Amino acid sequence: MAFRDIIFGRLELFFNMLKNPAIEIDLNSKLGMPPIGFDDVYIQGEFRGQLNGNAVGFGDLLIAAIAKSDVSGSTKVGDLVAVIVKKSSISAADLYEAKMRERTRIELRHQIASLATPPIDENDVLPTKKVTDYLPNTMVGRLRDSLNNVLRKYLIGGPISPGDLDGVVAAVNKNIVPRMLA
Repeated sequence: MAFRDIIFGRLELFFNMLKNPAIEIDLNSKLGMPPIGFDDVYIQGEFRGQLNGNAVGFGDLLIAAIAKSDVSGSTKVGDLVAVIVKKSSISAADLYEAKMRERTRIELRHQIASLATPPIDENDVLPTKKVTDYLPNTMVGRLRDSLNNVLRKYLIGGPISPGDLDGVVAAVNKNIVPRMLA
């Protein structure tokens, strides 16, 4: 998948988090027209703030903020994809994949460590040990829910499934990353 396609997928998730999970957009959808339908005041304020932010937006990629001149009600989603790609610290899908592998590895270790009873140090979560070496089977669902929540803006291929969490921590990481590239 090309980097532009990944950014488009993340934008679909972004709009669904801001608007409505049932919204369907394409590259020709305009920010100010249905199905998006934002007005210019919202676009220049809240929308740009969310877009430039890290909670649901693209703050993790941008080296320069999306400016007022970059977006308006007449901006097509395809044009917004191009702006994000141009202002991104990453220029290719393979670099994005490497970033997602590392982000997933760190978050997986953090979530396992915090859900373990008693909690353990993240550095003690080893890639060669099974998730169930750290968590009882009854907690694996909570791990999945936590990861789906924290990584939701990246999961363009759909949420993490129970089967993704089977095996050693390194394999689990490899199972999750393709959902961020689909």
